[in-house]
Amino acid sequence: MGGSFEGIGKHGGNMETNIVVTINWDAETPASGVLDRASKLLGKKQLQHNLDISCYTYCNPTTQVGCISGYSGLTSNHSNAITHTTKDNTDGQFGENIELIFEGIPKHVKTLVFLVEVMGNHNFSDVQNPHACISTPDGEIVLEIDLKPEKSAYVFAKICRSDVLSDAPDWQSILINEYTEHAKIEDWGTYLSQFV
Repeated sequence: MGGSFEGIGKHGGNMETNIVVTINWDAETPASGVLDRASKLLGKKQLQHNLDISCYTYCNPTTQVGCISGYSGLTSNHSNAITHTTKDNTDGQFGENIELIFEGIPKHVKTLVFLVEVMGNHNFSDVQNPHACISTPDGEIVLEIDLKPEKSAYVFAKICRSDVLSDAPDWQSILINEYTEHAKIEDWGTYLSQFV
């Protein structure tokens, strides 16, 4: 692979290099006032917010073959071509990243769907400056989305083989841009298959 990184947009773009899919948010400042500290002690306010990014992999629209996330045991696929390179970040200090090395992704994997969640009883609107982005390994941002609605989960984008019926080495990206509530979803693998 190699070469240039074509733009990604609403209608997608071709991908010819490795990429990084990231979520970032600003860490909350420690509670300073008496009311803020009292609210935290009473459980009414979580001081830090925990956002998670996951990548669900599919070999066809009805068959999920993996999930890569920051949780122990789920940080990479068996080929190490899809890797959650940061631990489960619970406070926004460093964000979370999933790196893709396209040439190493197994041929049976046709589509990758990226999910961002706010954990606990929070929405993106509760978090300071949450955003998801796709960038090149050297940090050039190709797409960045601010996450603002009163929702707790966001289906960001999918990256799929240009011809999902083959094992072609060409990949394309498509912005999904759909919000939902994670409490309503019984099984993410099944729910996300609608976007494959």
